[in-house]
Amino acid sequence: MHAPRSTSFEFSMKHIVVFLMTSLTFVISGNVYGQGPPAGSVIDQDTGMTLSGVINASAPSLTWQQEVSVGVSGRLVGIDILPQRGSFNPPSESFLFFVNVGSPWQSDANNFEVIVEFDAQGPNDWFYVDLQSAEINLDSGDTFVWGVTGIDGGASLFGHSQLDYPGGKLYLNGSEFDGPSGDSDSPFRTHVIPITVVLGDSNLDGVVNFLDISPFINFIFYGYQTESDINEDGIVDFIDIAPFIRLLSGQ
Repeated sequence: MHAPRSTSFEFSMKHIVVFLMTSLTFVISGNVYGQGPPAGSVIDQDTGMTLSGVINASAPSLTWQQEVSVGVSGRLVGIDILPQRGSFNPPSESFLFFVNVGSPWQSDANNFEVIVEFDAQGPNDWFYVDLQSAEINLDSGDTFVWGVTGIDGGASLFGHSQLDYPGGKLYLNGSEFDGPSGDSDSPFRTHVIPITVVLGDSNLDGVVNFLDISPFINFIFYGYQTESDINEDGIVDFIDIAPFIRLLSGQ
């Protein structure tokens, strides 16, 4: 029979658990924003920067969505936004930031969301939001929105009709937003790790070998996969079999 654990042991274990949880929370918060994009990422969409105009996100009744068109297929790992610092509540300001895959207006569950807090006294410059934890994979031509919902006392973003982003529009509470000079957008840059397509790699392990045969056959009968579309005609069918065999044999 084991002797009962002492109260001091339980007390120590409880403090260790609290310490680990506190440390974990700090790491997650630290990676949400401000760290910069990871190695291997590229800038896909870039509106350019303008320090004029304002998007008011100072109350929960205000939700903005900026439509974005994807140019580079890959994983969306981060977005630069442009807060207008010092607008409402020094020394810090905050709002709910989110990303939702699909065309606006999006009202279903977000693919990613976090309360972003920033130094109201800092310079007006790009503010990086890390999206890697969301694992959002997108193809060229897809559409998604990034947006903000206000928090009481909240914050604001820059936004202006001079941007004229061709890949999407800005929306406020479900309706397309027009500024004094017409269509408006909020400045942003998207960071993507591009997908490297290996034709014939149907099981997506990075190599083409006999392990790809079974998933390749499945795609002939069910669905579509870029890696299995060997002749790149937009369809996985029996015409892809001969080039697939050549890839397997190393030709």
